[in-house]
Amino acid sequence: MKTKLMEIAEYALGELKTRGADGAALLVGEALGDSLQADYGETSLMSSSVGASISVKALIGGRRGNYATNGIDRESVDLAIAGALEAAEVSVPDEAEVIPEGFGDYDYDIGSTQGDPEKLFDCAQGFVDDCARDYPKIAVEKLGTNFSLNHSVYANSNGSRYYGRGGSYGFGASVVARDGDKVTTSSGFGFSAYDFDKPALSREYGRRVLSDCEKQLDPVPMSGKLVGKLLLSPECFDDVLDTALSLGVFDSAIIMGVSPWKDKIGEKVASDALTITCDPFDSRLIFPPRMGDGHILERQEVIKDGKLNSFLLSHYASLKTKLPRAKCTSCAIAKPGERSYLDILADIDDGLLLNSFTGGSPAPNGDFSFVARQSFRIRGGEICEAVNETMVSGNVFDMLRNIIGISRETVDDGCLMTWAAFEGITISGK
Repeated sequence: MKTKLMEIAEYALGELKTRGADGAALLVGEALGDSLQADYGETSLMSSSVGASISVKALIGGRRGNYATNGIDRESVDLAIAGALEAAEVSVPDEAEVIPEGFGDYDYDIGSTQGDPEKLFDCAQGFVDDCARDYPKIAVEKLGTNFSLNHSVYANSNGSRYYGRGGSYGFGASVVARDGDKVTTSSGFGFSAYDFDKPALSREYGRRVLSDCEKQLDPVPMSGKLVGKLLLSPECFDDVLDTALSLGVFDSAIIMGVSPWKDKIGEKVASDALTITCDPFDSRLIFPPRMGDGHILERQEVIKDGKLNSFLLSHYASLKTKLPRAKCTSCAIAKPGERSYLDILADIDDGLLLNSFTGGSPAPNGDFSFVARQSFRIRGGEICEAVNETMVSGNVFDMLRNIIGISRETVDDGCLMTWAAFEGITISGK
C-alpha cells in the first residue's frame, strides 16, 4: 500500500510543478473497514468498505488553491490537480500561504493490522445481552461496531514524504430508558480501542451512562435560581475545555484579536489545578495523529499550573500573526488531580452534576447559557434527583479560574479526561 500511495503522490507533485505551481502539498489515503449495525438489538447491516481520497494544495505567486476528491485513480488525481491550480489562479495573494519546510521521510505504524468481523458481532451481542441482564429498563435503539484500517501519505514540494498506517476498533450505542409510558431522551456511549478483547460494559463509563439513563425516567423540574457548584463528567469537561481552547488559543480567535487570552502568555488564566498538554505520543490514546499541518507533531504544554504557556496556531496562523507555531493542536489531556471523584462530590453542598448540555455557541468572550441534559441535583455531597428544564449559565473562562476540584480518576474512551468541579455557576429552573 505504501508504494502505491507514494507513486500517486510523486506523480501529482510532478504534474503540479510541470503545470506551473510554485509549491504544492497533498494528502492521499485509502481506508479499509468492516462495520456492523443493529437496531433495537437486531443486526440490520454487516458490510465491508474501501474508500480513497486525495486533497491537493497548490501555490502560484502566493495564491492558494485547494481541491479534494474521493478516489485515487488517475482520473480523480488529475481532477484534483486541475482543480487546485484553477482555484489558485483566481485567489488573492497572501504572504502567509507557504509550503512547510521539508522533514524528509517519516513512517509510523500503530494499532491493529487486520480486523476480525467476529469480534464486531461478539462485542455488539455482548453489549445487548449485558444490558438486558443488568439494565432491564434500557432499550438499545442503535448500535454500531466497526474496524477501520487507514493508510495515508503526505508529500510536499519541499521534500517531505510521510507514510502512516493505523487500525482500530470503534463502538457506539444510542439508548433510552422505558418504563410503561415513560421514555427518556437518548443517551450515548462510545469508545475506541485497539482490540475488542474486553466487553463494552467492562468500562465504568458505559455503566455510568446506562445507570444515569434509567434514573432519568423520573426527572424533576428545577425551580428557582441559585449560584452554586457544578460537577462535570469527564465527557462534559472535555466539551468545556474544547470550547475554551477554541475561543482562547486557536487560529481564528488569535488572528481576529478577539481571544480574551490574546495577551496572556505566561500569565495565570486558570486555577493552579489545571494543566493541559497536547501529547500525540501518550500510549493511552487510540490512533492519535502523528503529523498535522505539514509538520511532525510533538508534545506541547498549553496550560501549566494555571498559566498559559502557548497558543495552538497552525503554520498559516503563525505566519499571519508572527507568533510561534504550535507543535501539536490536538490530543489535549488534562492532568489528573490528587483527590478522588467521590471526595470532590462530598464537598458540594448545593449544585448540579452536568453530564451533557445543548444550546448555541458561547460568545467570543466566553459567556454561555446551556440547557442541562442527563443531569442531577447535588445536595449535601450526594447525587439526588434527575432534573429537567434547567439552565446553566456563566462564562467559560471564569469557570477555569474557579475550579475547585479535578479528579485523580481519568476516563479513557480513546481520549483522556477527568472529572472537574467549579463554583460560581448560575443554575436556574422555572
